Amino acid sequence: MATNTGGILKKFLEWEPLVFLGNITYSVYMFHFMIIFGKIIFWSNMVEHSNLFYLENLTMDIVLSFAFGMLMYIILEHPLGQLQKILLPQIKTKGIVSKNTQ
Repeated sequence: MATNTGGILKKFLEWEPLVFLGNITYSVYMFHFMIIFGKIIFWSNMVEHSNLFYLENLTMDIVLSFAFGMLMYIILEHPLGQLQKILLPQIKTKGIVSKNTQ
């Protein structure tokens, strides 16, 4: 892809929804434990376990984790990433000669 080749695979990996999914994945990873383990705190009684119970919990965990991850990406990760680009100097690699090559 760096040489501007790649065809269908390149188009698929640069597809806007897939790029957004890749961006929010880290936020989902960082905050999903609060969704999953936070439910345990609020359960005050015994629950009857069944396959339907597990399927409902799995679906709810996935939806809530991605919703919360997307929210945290929009509120925290994206603005702080933009701030980092503004505050930290950008290093240009062209024209820099390594000490090893001299």
